Formats: sequence, structure tokens, C-alpha cells
Amino acid sequence: HDIQPEKTLTGAVKGVTVDQVEQLKKMALRSVTDRHKVQELTEENTRLRSQVPSMKKRLEEAQRQQRLEQENRRLRDENYYLQSELQEERSFTERLTDGIGRMLDFLEEHLPERLRPLLEKARELLPDPEIGQQQEQQQHQRGMGGMEL
Repeated sequence: HDIQPEKTLTGAVKGVTVDQVEQLKKMALRSVTDRHKVQELTEENTRLRSQVPSMKKRLEEAQRQQRLEQENRRLRDENYYLQSELQEERSFTERLTDGIGRMLDFLEEHLPERLRPLLEKARELLPDPEIGQQQEQQQHQRGMGGMEL
């Protein structure tokens, strides 16, 4: 319905129903409410946009921290693996050296006297077991960041 009011000589309005006036009031009120809501949303939008850079920076920092933690975990796993492999190699070397030492002892008892100087030269080639243990302890301490338990 189109509203077509007419003013009377006394200033009253005719040609408009009360229902039309009520609708007009509701539309005016809705318009004011909508403008207020748009203003609030615009302000909220501006506020949120101003937070985007700091949130983005925090997100990037969190991602960087997560990458560092993953790399640290990977390095710890790799270090653990390498330490266990090193221990296995040392154990093998120790058993091998011990076996060679026993073999040289056996040969010393059973070889003729003239060949025994060769055994002494062979013994010089073997690592000193005490030095090996010291090196192993130093490696273990370095593997623990130099911290002793």
C-alpha cells in the first residue's frame, strides 16, 4: 500500500490509516536499529582487522616453535639411535680385542722363542683398554650435554 497523506487546514493528516502509521514507525525504528548495528559491526570489523597482524605473528611464532620441537624430538631420537649403535660397536670392539688378547696369550705359550718378539709388536697395535674406557666415559658425558648424573 502506498501512503498518500493529505494535510487538512488544521494541520491534521488525512488519508493515512493507523496501521500505515504503525508500519512507518516500525520501518523507521528498524532503519535506526539497522544503522546502529552496521556501525557496531563496522567498529568490530576495524578492531578485528587491527588484531590480524599480531595474531598472524603469534601463529607464525607458534608454528616456528612447533617446528623446533619436532626437530628437537627428531635429533633426540637420532642421538639415541647413534648412541645405541656406538655402544654396540664398542661392545663388539671390546669383545674382539679381548679375543685377540687371549689368542696372543695362547700363541705366547705355544710359539717358539724366536717368534715371540712378533707377539710384542702385535700387542702394541692393540688399544689400551683403560684408555678405551676413559674415552667411552667422555663420549657418554658429551652425549648427556656434559652433565653428570
